[in-house]
Amino acid sequence: MSPVGFGGVGSLGANLRCMLAAVDGVGRRSGVAMQRLRLGGSSRPAAEEVILFRTSLSLRRLPHDLVITVHDPLSQSTASALTRVTP
Repeated sequence: MSPVGFGGVGSLGANLRCMLAAVDGVGRRSGVAMQRLRLGGSSRPAAEEVILFRTSLSLRRLPHDLVITVHDPLSQSTASALTRVTP
């Protein structure tokens, strides 16, 4: 988080990009969906702190692997995860 935040003097903020793609069992892949995340607060979060984000997604009624990345353009850091979802 950078000291130039969204809430005025003394606040911190980060503009992140969340990207998600789905792959079904035979390798068909969705397009990559991207959503911007804007986080802010009055203090720097702890390294192990978790922030919950919810979104909805429409998939075919098949098992899928989901790849999710969150990228911070300021620090050039990227976190990613892979999970399997089943109907």
